[in-house]
Parts: sequence; structure tokens; C-alpha cells
Amino acid sequence: MNDDIEKWKFVVDNERLINLILSGKKKATCSIYDGTCDRVGSKSIITYDNEENACLIETCDNIVCKFNDVTWEVAKLEGETDTLEEWKEIHYNFFKSIDSSFNENTVVLIEIFKLLDVIWLEIIDLNYFDMSNVINDIKGLLISLIVVKFYVKLII
Repeated sequence: MNDDIEKWKFVVDNERLINLILSGKKKATCSIYDGTCDRVGSKSIITYDNEENACLIETCDNIVCKFNDVTWEVAKLEGETDTLEEWKEIHYNFFKSIDSSFNENTVVLIEIFKLLDVIWLEIIDLNYFDMSNVINDIKGLLISLIVVKFYVKLII
């Protein structure tokens, strides 16, 4: 992976939200707007709680608006709730808990992203694998395929 790609994790429910991304349900995230946002096309890595890399995403769009102006079309991209009312209640309570001045007119950022890659190799400890056995298994499978192909040709 490229070292200059930003790595981050969700503030709450990180593992659950990563699972929503990996399942294809979560395609956006919302935060209180601080005047900055990721450039469209920028890539970042979301990490598990244990700091292991989970997935690579790319920013597709940024929507900056008042919290009260968030529509269901946008909110449902987060993949976390079934209604706009539920989404607003959960997010309002969360934002209020981290910023007591948060209100319905506070400007938020909704970052829409796409999943580019699941980072499997970094969550698998390759020390557990005896690569010589893996290579021998692959050779055995190839030989079996060749024998089956030869046998099928003899029958036909």
C-alpha cells in the first residue's frame, strides 16, 4: 500500500460499520463539517480497532449541507437505518454528544465513497501457512486436472 494514503477508523461502532462497507450496504459517512473534506478521487484506508487495515475506499462525492437538509436519498447511503427519521435521531444524538452546540442548522459533511479493495493479506498471518505444502497441493490439483482431461479425451 502507498504510505501517503490516509488511514482512519470510525469514532463509534467501527467494526460494525466496516462490516456494512464490506457487505456493500454502506457507501457514505457523515461528520460535522470542519471546513475541510477529502478531494474527489482521493483514497483512504479504513482500519479495524486493532489498527489492521480493513479496506481501501475512494471518495466519489462530498455533500456539505445543514443537518436538517439531509435527504433520505443521501442518508440511506450510510446503510445504517431504515428511515430518515431514525437516521436523524441517531446522528443528532451522536453529534450533540460530541459538540454541545450542535443543532439542526449545523453544517455537516456527507462523504460518498466506493469500496475499491478488501485488504485480506494484512489480516492473515502468513506464518501459519507452510508454503511448501501449499505449492505441493497446487501441483497435485494440476496433475489431477491433467489426468481427468486425458481420461475424458479417451472416453470421447
